[in-house]
Amino acid sequence: MTHPEERPVGRPEHPPRAHPLAKQPARSPRVAADTVPPVPVTILWNQSVVGMTLLELPLDAPGAVAGRLVPGPALSRARGVFGLYEQACQGDAGALERFVRERDALGLTLFDKDGDPVDGTVDLISDWGGDRWMVHLRLW
Repeated sequence: MTHPEERPVGRPEHPPRAHPLAKQPARSPRVAADTVPPVPVTILWNQSVVGMTLLELPLDAPGAVAGRLVPGPALSRARGVFGLYEQACQGDAGALERFVRERDALGLTLFDKDGDPVDGTVDLISDWGGDRWMVHLRLW
């Protein structure tokens, strides 16, 4: 079982960045290993909104949740990085390493509906076509 203080391989150890709306230290909205957080989460990149999700789908891994993503203005700028994952799935050997490196370099941050930082990371944002997007997060 993964402990909350453990981070996935390839993720730098750093606290969530301060945000103008932040009022409290980072915290996890996760109540127990297999519950869905009761709060919406906004994903920011350089203080621009990538998107918002309700994280309605619990996943099997501890702390892993997914949800439909309502795109924000910064999604178009981050989209190419997440497209590398699709290339890796199609057999591009170097794409997975590039994807992880470039995704981590984005420095995406998570915030709850009150603007408080949420302790977690964005694993993947995927385009399901027809303007449908999904996001996979890991909450600590």
